[in-house]
Amino acid sequence: MKKICVVMLLLCSFFAFAQQLEMTVTGQAALFESAPNQRWLIGKVGNQFKIYEDDFTEVTTFDLGTHQNNVNWLYGAARDFDDDDNIEVLYQTNTGGNFSVFLRDISTGQIQVQYNGNSSYWYYCFCYGYLGTERIFVISRYNMSLYDYDVSYVYRSGVQTVDIGQTEPAHSLSSLLNYPNPFIPGTGGNSGTTIEFSLNENSPVELQIFNCKGQLVKELISDQTFDKGIHTIFWNGKDKKGIPLPSGIYVYDLKVNGKKQFNKTLILK
Repeated sequence: MKKICVVMLLLCSFFAFAQQLEMTVTGQAALFESAPNQRWLIGKVGNQFKIYEDDFTEVTTFDLGTHQNNVNWLYGAARDFDDDDNIEVLYQTNTGGNFSVFLRDISTGQIQVQYNGNSSYWYYCFCYGYLGTERIFVISRYNMSLYDYDVSYVYRSGVQTVDIGQTEPAHSLSSLLNYPNPFIPGTGGNSGTTIEFSLNENSPVELQIFNCKGQLVKELISDQTFDKGIHTIFWNGKDKKGIPLPSGIYVYDLKVNGKKQFNKTLILK
């Protein structure tokens, strides 16, 4: 019995010294990828948000303006959403039971992306991280009348490493989605789908459709210049010969200023 007590005492002493309280935060604290193979810890300490390196060195202190006291969830923070080297924070707010998502430059206070929730739609971010050296995040819309998510907005940003070891900015931040998804090929009634994309500046655009084997089946836009803003193009689900495509997953590939962004859609019959 004495031996058992000694062992338990030693174990309790080990766990007591193995854990160390570094800070106490108000509300959520979370780890985020600030760059490939690098993480930041973000939490609200008192009335301010703080960012720390992985060794608990403080990076910066910031607030979120009028959203400061109704932040519901922090999704991420990094310097590579655009090419100005400022830190941008992606977060969700809860205002009167309506959920909205914002991307804010904490140096200038500028809102770079916003989806405002209301009684019909709520917005969430479920995918956030890196695909290689490219940052990806997806904002999904919850349709209150359907009790389900009906649209997702896919964003890509960041820097892409070039062969000589330098970096170059990726294309202007843009969204890419289609609705309905899945859809039925054709041009009448509820058939066909609308592809929507947004541009932050006037840009040359190409839009192509590929099957699951990587084969080009349809070119919707061929090197045309579009103005800044939101644009839509209808696709009837047919190939370049006008033949309805079989059921399956297809990739629509958007090229803006030579940089590519893609999303998937499903054809049903």
